[in-house]
Amino acid sequence: MPLAFRFDRHDRDHRAHARYAVALLSLLMCSACGGASPASNTAPATVADAGTSVQQSDVASKVEEEHKAFVANCTSAAASSSDYCECAWNETRAVFSDEELATDAADPDKLERVRSKVGTMCASKLPEDAVKKGFAAGCAGDKPEMQAYCDCSWNEYRKKFAAQDLARPDIVSNASFAAARAGVVKACASKMPENVVHESFMNGCANDPKANEFCECAWKELRKTSNAAEIEAGLFDRQAFITKTEKVCGKLKPTN
Repeated sequence: MPLAFRFDRHDRDHRAHARYAVALLSLLMCSACGGASPASNTAPATVADAGTSVQQSDVASKVEEEHKAFVANCTSAAASSSDYCECAWNETRAVFSDEELATDAADPDKLERVRSKVGTMCASKLPEDAVKKGFAAGCAGDKPEMQAYCDCSWNEYRKKFAAQDLARPDIVSNASFAAARAGVVKACASKMPENVVHESFMNGCANDPKANEFCECAWKELRKTSNAAEIEAGLFDRQAFITKTEKVCGKLKPTN
């Protein structure tokens, strides 16, 4: 059996400390996530057949309904960020045609284009409290014991980046952010709850209960060289870890 720990878990979008950016975009773009049309009480337009579009006279009114619902939902989620939501709507309109918006015709590729454009073009319109809210949601998730570490991380990042920059995927994926991340992890390491990281590690490693003993051994080996915060952020020599774990813990692997 190959080393059970799935390292791809530590190669999340922009790695562990950029999770909040993804969460923020999901939070603020929730109206568009299910399609070009936001979640609303407006029923999708009915068409006679696949080759027939919505009557042109209906398009304008349906698009305006979608606009109102989009902004209402976005503003509610983003906490007083109406300028951001209008910007997000305008970027959506630039990618999707009125007919697509009116008929809920969602093209996944276009949705990704919207997400990218919104992240780059509209982040400057977000108030800091909205960005911080997204950061907290992505960092702590459903683990309230992460709060102290996440607060520390936010404060450290804000020493080097404007709040709005921390909502931009192009910023949090570049080399300067990666370099800053290592410093943030070091500064806040003492606040990382080890039990959370251990649980995460075991969930990723022991996909078979028979592997528990092997995974616990692997955890102990990793902790000899890396602290919990470094492990969560993926800041350790993965190949060295694999080699050492195979040598020390290999005999504990389940045979079937």
